[in-house]
Amino acid sequence: DKINIVFNQNAFNIGLGNNILKSVSIAKGEFAWILGNDDLVLPNSFKIIEKLIKNNLDVNFYYINSFHHVYLRGLDRFPIFHDDQDRYKFLRCIEVAQFKYGFKIHAYCLMDNHYHLYFQSLQANLSTSMHSINMSYAIYYNLKYARNGPLYEGRFKSKLVQSEKYSLNIIRYIHRNPLEAGIVNNLENYSWSSYPIYIGKKEPSGFFEFGSTINQFEAKSFLNKFRAFHRLEDEYDFFDSEPVYGDDQFMKRMLEPAIVK
Repeated sequence: DKINIVFNQNAFNIGLGNNILKSVSIAKGEFAWILGNDDLVLPNSFKIIEKLIKNNLDVNFYYINSFHHVYLRGLDRFPIFHDDQDRYKFLRCIEVAQFKYGFKIHAYCLMDNHYHLYFQSLQANLSTSMHSINMSYAIYYNLKYARNGPLYEGRFKSKLVQSEKYSLNIIRYIHRNPLEAGIVNNLENYSWSSYPIYIGKKEPSGFFEFGSTINQFEAKSFLNKFRAFHRLEDEYDFFDSEPVYGDDQFMKRMLEPAIVK
């Protein structure tokens, strides 16, 4: 099993599976180091993590109230959604998992052979949540289409996002997928993303959270500014680039050998 390290503001827990092996307190201000807001000196509290990594142990990192761009393709890039029933079912799988694990989804887009989610992990349970969603949908898919074997190309991919400050660029990238793929000429015409929800043309799903995004625009001019923002093209490839996204200091911190992705 992989070693799981779960961070919150005051401590981090080192565990194996669901068992906590050690809890380490974090001194005041040291959590800022992991977020890239402090100097580059490794705090004493984190030296045990450095030791684990130097011993070549397989470590997963999770963060309380962290933001992630999550995406996954079908096996050999084959379609995983064939009709509206499939897409409804996938959204329902998200809703069921959210009720159990308490995460938030700030944006989504379902393409034919892959999906994107902008995921807020309130309890540092991204992996458990996504396993539940993907497994539930794969069981449905295999039963419906009388097939066996894996549906996806592997484990889901995720990009750790520094904070809500960088959310808008991720959300725009997710929403622009059908436009970039040439499926639609107007994002409002693509029903299987959260863009129509934001502009009031579609009722939100039960799992969906959009208040924090709206709050980043002035209320009176939200619709115009939101549409204008989505007309801008992304300069950054969020699909196959680094596993973190934020300012230069944050990305350097997250990609250093001492703290892995």
